[in-house]
Amino acid sequence: MDHMQAMRNRLYDGIKTECHQVRLVGHPEKRLPNTLRISFHNFEANRILEKIGLEVVASSGAACHSDTIEFSMCLRP
Repeated sequence: MDHMQAMRNRLYDGIKTECHQVRLVGHPEKRLPNTLRISFHNFEANRILEKIGLEVVASSGAACHSDTIEFSMCLRP
């Protein structure tokens, strides 16, 4: 668990270094060690996924609404 948490934090720190318009979604400490949930302001989801390639498993929406393209109710502020 410690290793997964360290890797998750390393990924987030690297993303923040490259993209200052990123925001952590959820509690900063009370979260799963192997999951990073973030949002990007003014970035198109498909472009981000293209840049990531096969390096990271990522999705552009919530699993509970995978058949729609609307903003997920789970992610609304």
